[in-house]
Amino acid sequence: MPLLYLLAVAACQPAIRQVHPEAEPTSPVSATHATHAADTADSRRGRFYRGQSYGSERQFNPVTQLLNEGFDLLRGTDVDRRVLQLPYGVTARNVVSSVQNAPAVIRGYGVSRFVRHELLPLSTKAGGGGGWVPNYQFHLLGSGMVTAKMREWFIAHDVPYPAVASAGVMMASHVLNEMTERAGPRSADAVADLLIFDPLGILLSHNATLQRLLSERLTLTNWPLQPVLTAPDLTLENTGQQFVLRTPLPGTEQWRGLYMFGVSTLFGVSRQLRDGYAVSLGFGADAVRITVLDSLTDRRTVDLRPNAGLFFDREGSLLASLLIRLEHESLATLNIYPGVRLWNRTLPVGLFVGVRREGGVRVGVAGPFGFGVGIQ
Repeated sequence: MPLLYLLAVAACQPAIRQVHPEAEPTSPVSATHATHAADTADSRRGRFYRGQSYGSERQFNPVTQLLNEGFDLLRGTDVDRRVLQLPYGVTARNVVSSVQNAPAVIRGYGVSRFVRHELLPLSTKAGGGGGWVPNYQFHLLGSGMVTAKMREWFIAHDVPYPAVASAGVMMASHVLNEMTERAGPRSADAVADLLIFDPLGILLSHNATLQRLLSERLTLTNWPLQPVLTAPDLTLENTGQQFVLRTPLPGTEQWRGLYMFGVSTLFGVSRQLRDGYAVSLGFGADAVRITVLDSLTDRRTVDLRPNAGLFFDREGSLLASLLIRLEHESLATLNIYPGVRLWNRTLPVGLFVGVRREGGVRVGVAGPFGFGVGIQ
């Protein structure tokens, strides 16, 4: 499993050299207000939330978390993105039914199969299983990190009971994600996610040893997209929650291994530049659609297709990304985040451009709060 390999490598390597965050940016594509951010970030900087005033970090908040994780699966092809018309009542009842009747759902699915497919790494996608892979990666590790990041966001914004608030936002995101997946009324996947891995992820967000590992020896963060509601069909485009794990490589301080996981899976490298900037390149596969294998037990699999990505960030905050998905409805997707300086102008908003396979483009503008409007 790639994740376990990277964890093992990190345990044997010294912590990666940290670039001083107060350095004045000199990159040709730079984030503005860096000096102001440096003056204020120390008082509200956590392990995962740094309070940066540029890039994807500028847009991180409870609402964008709900949108990007809750509607993450709308990145697939052949999906209905008309979010104002989705059958929320039906999907909510299905999720509640699965959770309330968890023992019966597991028996119907098969206890042994549930253990092998959902709980333990004892099956593969080729055999109709492998549900444990997203459970461990997305729901346990990735969402555990975002839970800690969200808790740090609430602390930075002086919200009372930040741990409770963070857990509430995360569970709401997880429930909406299951609803968007359109789980059936007897979904073993929803049971595993909502009753086991999501709560465990929240608990792990309080484990100091793991949090140090994922913020010092390794660097784990999320690079969400910029959701936009587009005319004329009022579809929600450009949603997605993507996790990025980078690890030092032996014998070099400039290069790091990169593993990106979410709806897209990418393997690649990240090159450290001056003043905290980094450029990353990865190749992998994209989950373009979900196929139901058994409607009675709601057993599913995903269809994977080739993809590639180019990313530019500063101190972990994503400034720009280009995703190429060769067999997807959206062939290419470009995101530029607020605070980026282009042609001697600082972008106060984020920009999104999507090239459609059948022709035409989608374009959108996202505010510094992380979501906006577009047209196609």
